[in-house]
This record gives sequence, C-alpha cells and structure tokens, in this order.
Amino acid sequence: EQVRALNPHLFGDQALTTKLAQECVTFANERKLQDACEQWLESQGYVRLTAANAMAAKSPRGWFGHLAQPKGNAFMPDVFVFTKGRPALLVELKVREDYRPGQLAMIERGDWVKATNLSEFKALVVAWEKENI
Repeated sequence: EQVRALNPHLFGDQALTTKLAQECVTFANERKLQDACEQWLESQGYVRLTAANAMAAKSPRGWFGHLAQPKGNAFMPDVFVFTKGRPALLVELKVREDYRPGQLAMIERGDWVKATNLSEFKALVVAWEKENI
C-alpha cells in the first residue's frame, strides 16, 4: 500500500485494480481445483484423453479431459469423464457462483453436475461409477 500511495500513476484506479486482483485469485483457485480433480482421477486409474495416451493405454479405468481453449469449440464443462460406451460425466467446477451464459441452465437441467471442492468431485465420480460401470 505504501508503494501504491507513492506511485498512483503506476496502479491506476484502486477499485479496478482490486477487482482484477480478485478475479485472478478466483481463477487461480478454480485452476487449482481442476488440477486436484484431474490428479485424483489419475490416481484412480483414469487416463487423460490425448492422442498419445489413446495409443499407449492398454486398459484404463476410463478417460478424462477438458477443453483448454473452449472459445470456438463445443460448449463443454470443465471436466468430462467417460468409459467404454457409458454416458459421460460432465462436471462444471465452481469456486464461486459466477456462471458464463448457458452453464447454469445445463446444471439446472441435469445435463451437467457442479462440484465446488475436491470432496464433492470425488463423490460425484463414485456415484457415477456405481450407476455406469
């Protein structure tokens, strides 16, 4: 704050700077949640869906992935999980109640499920496995 007070021309509008900082923290938290969910899936025998893994994997428990750059691609949630011919589990990860257009509608309709932490994500996967594997 002392540096900010001495150099207001470098930091611009305080409210805007604070808002941008909060958005960065939120994004980082959701990214960390996604990383944790994907690491847990790997620990359970799921394999990240890549061309190299598709050719190398012998008999994975299932597959998972996400669209890294969803702009211009299919409208998808943060994580998808699937296994041989079964319905996919489509999970939207949220660390705060902030939705892009269409996300909440997909969750409310039951086409996607929402997880706000790793425990919820694990429970969703376990319930999906009991129904589909």
